[in-house]
Amino acid sequence: MSANVPRHHKYHVIFDFDGTLIDSFACAVRVFNALAETHHFRQILPEEITTLKQMDSKAWMRYFQVPLYKLPVIMYQAAQYIQHDLLSLQPFPGIAEMLQHLHAAGCQLNVVSSNSKKNVKTWLAHHDLAPLFHRVAHAPHFYGKAKTLKQLIKQEHYTPINTCYIGDETRDIEAAQKSGIDSIAVTWGFHAETLLIQHRPNILARSPQDIVAAILNP
Repeated sequence: MSANVPRHHKYHVIFDFDGTLIDSFACAVRVFNALAETHHFRQILPEEITTLKQMDSKAWMRYFQVPLYKLPVIMYQAAQYIQHDLLSLQPFPGIAEMLQHLHAAGCQLNVVSSNSKKNVKTWLAHHDLAPLFHRVAHAPHFYGKAKTLKQLIKQEHYTPINTCYIGDETRDIEAAQKSGIDSIAVTWGFHAETLLIQHRPNILARSPQDIVAAILNP
């Protein structure tokens, strides 16, 4: 865990969804490859997975030749594709217990995700996790999470020093930094630990128990 541990309890906890709460990586690769056929960019080969996890989002977009102007359409279509497999996707081990622990301790839990609000709410309800969450917000642009985070913080009257964003990608770290809140980067999702460390999250969590410890025992 990072030495730069925040000194204040994080009563307002905001989670990313894909790769943080839900184990959706294999599904995301299948969806990406299906959309690659439609939009004529490169597909992900099995032997490229390790390399992909070492790339930030801008690097992999260049590598797979994904046109930036097509991102809104691709994101919308990806959310529709994911619906077909959504209910078969499981939470990462220990996630449910971690969420229950934080909720019982009085933390207000939220989600800010590039996935659709419908998908997130449907999945949370299916796994009996919906009652633990105060709010689910959709970030409509791939690089627009900071704007959505700032809106949520303002609308909910959250104190930034008592708020954190938890995600598995470098863009989650950047969104937290731009929003003036602490970031917790998890190592079980999309991006490799070495890449996450390069982007300097406040805390690096290697297990859901690390999240509980960082938030409740700073």
